[in-house]
Amino acid sequence: MRVGTLFCFLLLYPAAPACAQAISVCVNTASGAMRMVLTAPASPANCSPAERFVQFSAAGSQGPAGPQGPAGPAGPAGPQGPKGAAGMDGPGGADGKDGLQGPAGPTGPTGPAGPIGPRGPAGPAGGTGGSGSGVATTVRAPFTVVNKSGAPIVTIDEAPAGGGLVRVFSDTTKDVVDINNSPRGGVVRFYDEDGEEIVFVGAGQSGNGGLMLERSDQAQTIIMGVNKNVPWMEFAVKGRSSPAMQLGPGDAGNLGLRIWNTANKEVINLEEMPLGDGGIWIGNVNGGTAATIAPNKDGVGIFHGITLPGIP
Repeated sequence: MRVGTLFCFLLLYPAAPACAQAISVCVNTASGAMRMVLTAPASPANCSPAERFVQFSAAGSQGPAGPQGPAGPAGPAGPQGPKGAAGMDGPGGADGKDGLQGPAGPTGPTGPAGPIGPRGPAGPAGGTGGSGSGVATTVRAPFTVVNKSGAPIVTIDEAPAGGGLVRVFSDTTKDVVDINNSPRGGVVRFYDEDGEEIVFVGAGQSGNGGLMLERSDQAQTIIMGVNKNVPWMEFAVKGRSSPAMQLGPGDAGNLGLRIWNTANKEVINLEEMPLGDGGIWIGNVNGGTAATIAPNKDGVGIFHGITLPGIP
């Protein structure tokens, strides 16, 4: 039969793929002769007008499974193969080069200001004074100034550390401003309606003027003052042991900029070098040295990049 002939032809023809899903042929409508289409992709365009394009499935449907044959006898165990020869030891690796000497670490940040002591209670309202005689008189503290409704608006008392203490009250009788003295000089504190300190103006730890601004929840704080006779500013975030950013005197006593990450590791240090040149130190996430930029002895800027194993 022609189909059998075609099947044998496919098995013998080297160009016929054994795993083809379909066999394409052109069948002569007059004689029934068939010729296989070997071009890909096969289509009716491969046949002449006297031929018809036909495709046969290369694989028939799967037949039913045959009965299970009897198990054959177990074969004898084969002999153990000889032990292979041990491989040669590889050559030893060369020692790595010593890393460059890292620059000296920057000076640590100035510690934050200590906490402010609690406020004392407001003193009792004083009695109504008599009519004045036109002559200056001395008034002994404590005393309170009230509004026409009798609510206190200002109290004057002696501060616990000595000196005067002036408190100013809001229309809701909340203490919103305190003016007193400290061992280093005068101090003014401002409070919100909830009693949280939001502004501090006064003498800092060095005896110079200072200013502190903070949110009522103390989540963020800005501190400004003079340190080592140089202006100083610090941005602090609640819950962090180091500031987020500090602008103040560097190693040479001049202005410098420092930035810390959320893990309290210093990552940026920009300041004047001991010889008067500028320098930049860049740290990695762990606070180690990643790169430095500083001039050499000829005044030419040099970039040093340090790569640690395992850190891309």
